[in-house]
Amino acid sequence: HCGCRLDKEFYFEPTDNYIAIPKKYDNEPDYTFIKVLRAMGLKNDLDCMTLSVLHELGHCQTEKYFTCKEWEKDSQAKDKLEQNYNGNYEEYLIKYWQTKTENIANEWVVMYANNFIEKCEALEELLILSL
Repeated sequence: HCGCRLDKEFYFEPTDNYIAIPKKYDNEPDYTFIKVLRAMGLKNDLDCMTLSVLHELGHCQTEKYFTCKEWEKDSQAKDKLEQNYNGNYEEYLIKYWQTKTENIANEWVVMYANNFIEKCEALEELLILSL
């Protein structure tokens, strides 16, 4: 089971097993996120907010593939990326989404969105209505 909370940004909290969804959506990373998902095989035109929610759900669905130590190591890799940020946001995002836990969540998004488009479209309608 995975809970959901409102917060300032999208994220997954593995220790408490919940996802956070922002009250206000920042679409700055959208183009790169969709570009990464398309390169992984995404075959539809879902809104980026829908894909972001699915990405966080993907963490819930795939966390079992990682030990706590692996989660921590991946978290440290993301922290290092942030510390070494050189001003190229797209390059940073691509490297971020290549980390193990982010990549597998994106793989889950692509699988789910490609195979369950009707459910994804229903989720999208709910998200649009809630904004």
